Amino acid sequence: MKERLYILLEGDDDEKFFKKVFKPILKEKYEVILCWPYAEENKKIFINLVKSFKKEEADYFILGDLDDRDSVSTKKIELMERSNNEADVNKIIIVVKIMEGWYLAGISSRLSEHYSIVCLDNTDVMTINDFNEIVQGKVTSVNLFKSEILREFNIEDAKRKNKSFDYFYKLLMS
Repeated sequence: MKERLYILLEGDDDEKFFKKVFKPILKEKYEVILCWPYAEENKKIFINLVKSFKKEEADYFILGDLDDRDSVSTKKIELMERSNNEADVNKIIIVVKIMEGWYLAGISSRLSEHYSIVCLDNTDVMTINDFNEIVQGKVTSVNLFKSEILREFNIEDAKRKNKSFDYFYKLLMS
């Protein structure tokens, strides 16, 4: 068993997702799993976190949404620059395109039916506008809806419906 895994995530929704979906299945692999949302942190704190992970020789990953960037490489370069080139580029994982795509990739058929939300076969290119359009008028609270998805999240469906989710899952499980 490895000692620690650190995950740097863009925001609170990403942290909730990781803690609910990945943390339970990683408990056998790591003694301690810590998440840190970095979007609001200044660059110096971000750099110091990465340095401390490396000094400790701990496993770590930095997750970022592709959003409107034209390529994964562009976003990885941004995160490398933010870390002052301290991060290992192989530890930077880019969610294509947004974390909400991961949410909808794993939505249960029960919730999909309950909210009359079409189960998409692929959520790789989903934008935040696509997500909002899908849920508009069907849910009273996006945050509560996301929490419901996480309670019934289907990892196998998510792996099949989103390539970046599948990639990260396999990376964590290796």
